[in-house]
Amino acid sequence: MSDIIRSIRAEMVLGNRSIDCYLFPDGEKRIGIGGASIAIGHGKEYLGRLQKTESKALKELQGMGFTGRTKDTEVKIARGATRSKTISSRDFTKLITWDAVVNNNQDSIILLAAFAETGLDDILEKVFTRQSLDFLLEKIVHYSKWTMEDLQEALDANNDDWRVIREQEQFLLEG
Repeated sequence: MSDIIRSIRAEMVLGNRSIDCYLFPDGEKRIGIGGASIAIGHGKEYLGRLQKTESKALKELQGMGFTGRTKDTEVKIARGATRSKTISSRDFTKLITWDAVVNNNQDSIILLAAFAETGLDDILEKVFTRQSLDFLLEKIVHYSKWTMEDLQEALDANNDDWRVIREQEQFLLEG
């Protein structure tokens, strides 16, 4: 069992779904695995179960860079504390991307497009400073009107951008 870290909890409300977000003492922002599962249209236990298997799905997800490293956290509440397992924002992004590309999951495609445009770290900063997330809901509504071809074009453009970034990183590492 890993060490339990005390954190601050905030909720990212996206329409009828919410994602538990956690701010750790070192400044790291993480996502609760239950909320991550629900955000992409699965049951609360989806990611936890997936990580316990040696399935093809998990291997594909890991092939995209998903580490699956969880950190346990504890948040004080009025009558004690509540504990949660969390994943990094990077792993959450990998999960959404994998689910969008491999499973062609409409919920994940919409989230990926909205997060790609606005940036997950900026969103988490707004969550913890209690700023409005209305702008994000507007983007989700916007992307929900896209056709499948529109969404695929956006994903292809994002993949092209990531390819260029990887090439630039490689160049810098070699030089």
